[in-house]
Amino acid sequence: MVRRAIPLSILVPLFGFPDSPSLAQGLRADAPRTQIEEFTRATDTVVILGLTRVGQIRSDLGGTVGLSAMSLRDVSTGRSTFGITVEVIEAERAGRESNSFVDFDEIDKMLDGIDHIMKATSGITAHENFEAYYKTKGELEIVVFNGANKAISASVASGIGAKSRVFISIDQLAELREMIAEAARISERNRFK
Repeated sequence: MVRRAIPLSILVPLFGFPDSPSLAQGLRADAPRTQIEEFTRATDTVVILGLTRVGQIRSDLGGTVGLSAMSLRDVSTGRSTFGITVEVIEAERAGRESNSFVDFDEIDKMLDGIDHIMKATSGITAHENFEAYYKTKGELEIVVFNGANKAISASVASGIGAKSRVFISIDQLAELREMIAEAARISERNRFK
């Protein structure tokens, strides 16, 4: 009798494991997506983390998006990196939260991407509905879309596997964009040298 192994890619969706962030991250064997993530995975060394909370946006629908500037230094090698972390916490009933790291060298592209998608209207496609999104290496996803009532809204999602998502207004997205720019300035000013 020949036994065949069932691939995890089939088992995981069948049994719903992606809803468990710790398990989904535990199955992840890929390389770090950002320099910041590489530092946070370091073992057998001392890493110094500097963190400044820049702000938080509360969604009218529940949940928050928080933003911090950060700098990290590996004491043994002297290597350092800096950027921002975005924390997405869904409404209380879902209770899911996750973070995404954005390296400093990726922030200008992200700000340009946000500027572009904030201009999106239903005229960008002949279809009834649209989505325009920007995604970072660290799995931060910002989406502008029109809903069933044709109103234009936005969402911010974070995480690998089961993402945490918060819905915000376009005005709140503009506020988030300014907070990201401020976090970049703080991160650069306070980086380890």
